Amino acid sequence: VWVCVFTAKMAESYFLLVLSVRDPIRDLSTMTMSRCHGEKWWGDVLCRQQAHVVLGMMYAIDLVLFFLDSYLWY
Repeated sequence: VWVCVFTAKMAESYFLLVLSVRDPIRDLSTMTMSRCHGEKWWGDVLCRQQAHVVLGMMYAIDLVLFFLDSYLWY
């Protein structure tokens, strides 16, 4: 019984969590922000790191959704 539960959980996690963020991760990890004009206090530091910040938030949200989904399964 538990083998079926673990197999179903892994299949669901792969199709719903991993495949949904595969393309955005590939695009954001290679993205460079080159048209940043800057701001008064921080300059263009935040603009240049925007893709990495969004990528980190996507990883964090995906991890939270994985643990919430695991909790609901069990």
